[in-house]
Amino acid sequence: MVFVPLTMEVNDLPLIMKHGNPADSFESAYRQALRAYRTYSEGEPMHLDVTVHAHVSGRPVGGL
Repeated sequence: MVFVPLTMEVNDLPLIMKHGNPADSFESAYRQALRAYRTYSEGEPMHLDVTVHAHVSGRPVGGL
């Protein structure tokens, strides 16, 4: 059994559906998480979980 911890930072379901943010907030959350990972990774590999649901925005670009 393998366990991969997943995060909710870049997940369109709570960001757009639950909290009612506009679709472009998904891109903003992604860019913010990427900046943080680059800042704090210190050159070590890291895992960024990006989750996009087809029933939320219909396509990965967030319905923009």
